[in-house]
Parts: sequence; structure tokens; C-alpha cells
Amino acid sequence: NRCFRKKRNKQENPIDYSGWVTNGNGGSEMNQDDYLYGDCHIFAMALREVFGYQMKIALDEFDEELEREVLIHAFCFEGEHVIDARGISHASDALEPYDYNDVHFREVELSVLEQMMEDDFVHRPDDGQYKELVQYLLDNKETYQVKMRDKQGEL
Repeated sequence: NRCFRKKRNKQENPIDYSGWVTNGNGGSEMNQDDYLYGDCHIFAMALREVFGYQMKIALDEFDEELEREVLIHAFCFEGEHVIDARGISHASDALEPYDYNDVHFREVELSVLEQMMEDDFVHRPDDGQYKELVQYLLDNKETYQVKMRDKQGEL
């Protein structure tokens, strides 16, 4: 599985709700797998907007199937913490769910991901997706805000 992959046809593949995460209060929800395997760059951009985190991308030097460099995962970081759709984890776990050949990391600014979308290297958010994602993050700060989690002694 790669972060860069074509979106599934929702008519052909029904949504599996088992991977959905909610705030427990009947608030906003999201499908975690969508933001680990396809829309991770959009999730990283929203994390940056809401929490001000720095962003990184993990690129595979060469994907034999696509015959070019591919985005494995986009995520945010703060200190030794990695933040993505799974929540907050240690930097050593950033690529745990992915297959790759020869990975390298790049710290990136928003403009880099915007250019990647412009060049069709990754896709743009669907209508309303980014706004809904920002709201999800605001509703679930306790899961994604490093300073809040540190103060609670959970990390």
C-alpha cells in the first residue's frame, strides 16, 4: 500500500466503516485508512493548519511498478513525535504500515505539496473534504495535539 494511489470507485467498493474514528461525542468522523493510504498529504496539510506542525514526506527512490519516484507517506512532526491519521506516535513508527524500497525523507513547506497537486503527483482534496478534515481535527485535539497529550502524561 502506498499513500499515492488512485481513489477507489465508491460504487464498486462499499465503504468499510470498521476503520472509522470518531470523537465519541457524535461529532465529526473520518475513515483513517483514507488518510493513511491515499490522502495522507491532505491530512498533513490540515494538521499543519490546525496545530502549526512541520511537515515531512517520505519518498521511495524508485517504484518498479510505476517506474518513478512515489510518495510513500506525508505526515507532520514535532520533536520525536510523528502525527498522522493514526494520531501521535514515535518517529521510528512513521513508516510502519508501508512497503517501500529505498526511502528518503524531506521536510516540506505547504508550497511543495501544493506544487505536487498542481503537477498531478498527488490529487487535490474533494469538494469540502479539507474543510471537514479541519473540523474533525478541531473536534479531536486530544488525539492530535502533541502538547495536550504531553501534559496529560500519555506520551
